[in-house]
Amino acid sequence: AILAYQRYWEANTRITQMTTKLRDVSVQVATFVQSNDTDAASWKSTQLRRLALYNALALMELREGRLNLQDYVQEGILTEDEVPVLQATGNKPALVMVWLVDAWVVREKAGKVDVPAPVLSRSFQLLSEVSLEREQIHKIKATPFPFPYAQACSFLLLFWLVSLPVVVATFVEPEWLG
Repeated sequence: AILAYQRYWEANTRITQMTTKLRDVSVQVATFVQSNDTDAASWKSTQLRRLALYNALALMELREGRLNLQDYVQEGILTEDEVPVLQATGNKPALVMVWLVDAWVVREKAGKVDVPAPVLSRSFQLLSEVSLEREQIHKIKATPFPFPYAQACSFLLLFWLVSLPVVVATFVEPEWLG
């Protein structure tokens, strides 16, 4: 029971860390691109939408729910053009991460990022950590709770339940207390 509880809290903590790091990247998207060129607002909007899409896909992957990409289109975090590309891949969050990193690299190469490269590298580091957290969560989900361990715990609890009254009655001196 303790092992299951620890696994639950580890997964919960990692989900929180993944979401927090995605929020950090979204703040960096908003602050690292301050230029007044015509596509800055559109680029920010696309990046923020893709960060939300990554989070939604990663969480849906954990739930093993039926993924209806049209729901994301209706919510405004996915475009009709992106739906067939996502449907064609097996690892949807990883593809969205590729889109995110590619957009940063293209924008930086065009000289449209308003921070020096060492500061920008923090965004890439956070995106890498987000991917790592998602993989760690997936590992916890994919690794089943050890059945022999669960059976041994159940057996030992049953043995304790049956033997405890006998042991107490045998070793407690006043019979009425036993």
